[in-house]
This record gives sequence, structure tokens and C-alpha cells, in this order.
Amino acid sequence: RGRMVSVNQFAIVSGFLVVYFVNYFIALQGDQMWNQESGWRWMFGSEALPALLLLVLLFFVPESPRWLTKQNRSNEALEILTRVDGAEYAKTELLGIKDALAHESGSLKQLFQPGMKIVLVIGIVLAVLQQVTGINVFLYFGTEIFKKMGSDTNAALLQTVIVGVVNLSFTIIAIWMVDRLGRKPLMIIGSAGMGLS
Repeated sequence: RGRMVSVNQFAIVSGFLVVYFVNYFIALQGDQMWNQESGWRWMFGSEALPALLLLVLLFFVPESPRWLTKQNRSNEALEILTRVDGAEYAKTELLGIKDALAHESGSLKQLFQPGMKIVLVIGIVLAVLQQVTGINVFLYFGTEIFKKMGSDTNAALLQTVIVGVVNLSFTIIAIWMVDRLGRKPLMIIGSAGMGLS
């Protein structure tokens, strides 16, 4: 389960790395002046194409079987689950979804009950720590930071690629370790690291 949740982070950092490589390749096509006048347009356009493709393909993504069941559209949910892994799996999974929905209850008021307060505080603190580490500054403005430190545009873009490779490498290590060490120890180690940074 921990590994499955980490796949989202893997997709994000992989996307960053692909963008860094594409931007570096585009920057190599001209000099500094060309990059300032035209290169940035190519960079922006190259990243807009996959976003547009995703938008078009989203129209073909089926609804979640859980959502369909919650909306009393169980037949559609069964159809989607059957496409995933056959009729037997679909029936079993649909029964599990219905059972989970029957026992599910939730309200905003529950967040403030005594047992949930600590969970809420931990969640908020983790989200705040993740943002105040400053990682997003490097992910979004790394090239500009490296240029301010004296690198030319191409070198700055290459250094940003290296940041992306390091980010992806440590994400892979975390995915590999999450089910071996457990999520809680990794969260404690990560929180300590975020606190120090």
C-alpha cells in the first residue's frame, strides 16, 4: 500500500525530469538571445502539448467504480470492474465497495473529536513542513538560481537536470524502502529532515 501511494510522487518527479531534459535540449538549439526571444516559447509550448493531450484523453477515462456505486449506478461500476480483471473479480470487488460504503460515515465534526485532533495536527504540520523546506523554489526556479550564481543558461539548465535526477533517484529509493522499513519510520526520518532544512 505504501508503494502504491508513492507511485503518484514518482509520476510527479518523472514529469519534472522530462521537462528539465526537454528545456535543456531546446536551449541548446540557439544562443542566449534566441532563448530569451524564442526559446522560452518553445519550452512553454512543448509542455502545453502533453497537458492538452491529457485533457483530451480525460474524456475517455471511466468514472470510479466507488463513485458510481455511491451514485446508485452499480451496473456501470460492475462493467468497469469486469474490464479490469474479469467477472469474478468484479463481483467480489463490487460487494466489497458496497460493504465499505454501507459502513462509511463521515462529517467535518469528526475531525475535531479528541482522537482525531492529533491526526489532524500531524497532517497539517507535515503539509506545512513540506512547503517551508523550500524545495518548490528549486523545482520551479532552479535555472534562475543557478544563473544568479554565475552559470550561463545552458549550464544552469543542465544543473537543473541534475537536480531532477537526484530527486527521481531518492524517490525511487523511498519507494523501495517504504514497504521494507514501514511508512511510520520513514515519515519520522523525513519529518526530522524537513524540520532541519
